[in-house]
Amino acid sequence: PVTRTTKQPHLFGLGSIGRFIRPSSVVCGTGISRADVELARRAQYVSVRGPITAHVVHQSGGPTVERFGDPGVLVSRIIPIERDQTNGRVALVRHFSHLDAPVRVPEHVDEIGILMSRRADIERFLHRLARYDAVITSSLHVMIVCQSYGIPCGLVTFEGFEGTVHGTGIK
Repeated sequence: PVTRTTKQPHLFGLGSIGRFIRPSSVVCGTGISRADVELARRAQYVSVRGPITAHVVHQSGGPTVERFGDPGVLVSRIIPIERDQTNGRVALVRHFSHLDAPVRVPEHVDEIGILMSRRADIERFLHRLARYDAVITSSLHVMIVCQSYGIPCGLVTFEGFEGTVHGTGIK
């Protein structure tokens, strides 16, 4: 668990969980959801998600980090999927915190649920996404997955629900 205290080296690699980085952490692509945190300056920073996280690392007394990117972009190498002919439709995938937002979707848009955790379910989800012409999402990680597979995508939010995703909106 990210909240467990340990002095053993451990990898931090996905998500906006930077606030849980420990001095013994090896950081590869982790980000933050708000800039008003102090990050462990003695952790080993291989890369972080982006320049805002890098700035907070430096402000916290840590090293200058100049390598950016979310490791989620590598999912297409872990689970290779060929994008052959698409279905002529657009998928809408909402962040779980936006599920209560009222939405009317046009006829050519299908909404796909995101709540899953088993590998087989995630693989089915990825195969399904790859069949669409494009994806509209309010989930940063779905957008990153789409970029990994070369699926045209757009990141959106919903009026009145801007504050429901954890953090201050810097993601």
